Amino acid sequence: VRRAVLRLVNEGYLFRQQGKGTFVCRRRPEDGVEQLVSFTSEMLSRGYKPGTRLLISRRQKPDIDTATRLNCDPFKDVYYFKRLRTANELLVAVEESWLCIDTIGHLDQDKLEGSFYDYLVYDKKIKPGRIVQEISSDVADADTAHLLEVDIGHPILKLSRLMYTLEGKPFFWMVFRYRGDIYSIKTKLDLS
Repeated sequence: VRRAVLRLVNEGYLFRQQGKGTFVCRRRPEDGVEQLVSFTSEMLSRGYKPGTRLLISRRQKPDIDTATRLNCDPFKDVYYFKRLRTANELLVAVEESWLCIDTIGHLDQDKLEGSFYDYLVYDKKIKPGRIVQEISSDVADADTAHLLEVDIGHPILKLSRLMYTLEGKPFFWMVFRYRGDIYSIKTKLDLS
């Protein structure tokens, strides 16, 4: 029975919440890479109620990796925020984001509780010209495990996304750490 339950967890039919038990997944959410939409829009399109809990929001000096990715001055502040993302109140992902202050200007803190992509496109009128994604497998470190209520070493699907302006300047870097047992990515390649 234990092996059967573990297999169902690995296939995405069941999920475990530390200290609460094992539960049935309604369906396994899939992300079409060809449709780069916001987490909020993605969850709504799949019939889930999206949720966001803002954990951290501040201006800070970027580390070397962030400054390199955003092609910005490492001695100038960037916006940094960290959010916990949910679907039907189920913990799905931890999101960390860094933005160039020069590109976005003033950041409305109230908008960090909803779809940040919609805020960029509709409120700030910043449309991405290009988005580069990297998808990799990972395991939950202590912080991620604590936030997602899983064990340290739990499988994580790591999605890094770098957005560029229409002029080709990188301005928004985000890293999602999805629970590997309840989230998958689906790709479609048309070769015609």
